Parts: sequence; structure tokens; C-alpha cells
Amino acid sequence: MSTYRRLPQGSAVALAAGCWLFSAVSPIQAQTATANINGYIRDATGAIVPNAAVTAKMTEQQFVRTAQTNSEGSYQLLALPPGTYDVTVEAKGFQRQTQRVCN
Repeated sequence: MSTYRRLPQGSAVALAAGCWLFSAVSPIQAQTATANINGYIRDATGAIVPNAAVTAKMTEQQFVRTAQTNSEGSYQLLALPPGTYDVTVEAKGFQRQTQRVCN
């Protein structure tokens, strides 16, 4: 059984994100590169944060993708155009946090 702990209003959440680039080759199409951002959202004590909104915005373009953490605090943003992203996490009872990934 998991126990979820919340911090007082104004506490920060930790953003753990990874970015991986890979190429897919199809006999019909040319090579296409995409990026994935995934990770876990935890509070300052290390407790997972379910139902947090995760938004990735490509800094070079107006491309935005959103996800929500699952019951284990995990999220995935798949098949993104390669580039630099500002990833913002928002969760009820926590301060919003932004981190730049894939720099």
C-alpha cells in the first residue's frame, strides 16, 4: 500500500525528466527523428505526486504537448519534434515548476 504525502501550499515539486532521441526507418518513408520526454514527479520528501499536469513547450516553435502523471507519479510525452523544451509541472497544493530539457 502506498502513502501519499502532501506538503503545505507553496511547496515545490521535483521534476525528473529524461530526453531520448531515436530514429525510425521505414522502407516507404525517409528517416524520421522524434524525441520522448518521460519521468516521475515527486515532492520535496520524495513522495510521488499523482495527477500532476505536465506541459512541454518547444522553445524554438509554438509546439506544446501535455500529459498527466499516473497513480505512480509517472508521465510520458512521446513522438515530439527534436529540440529544446521547457517542461512545466503543476499540481494542486504545490508551486508550479519549470525545467529546460534536451538542451
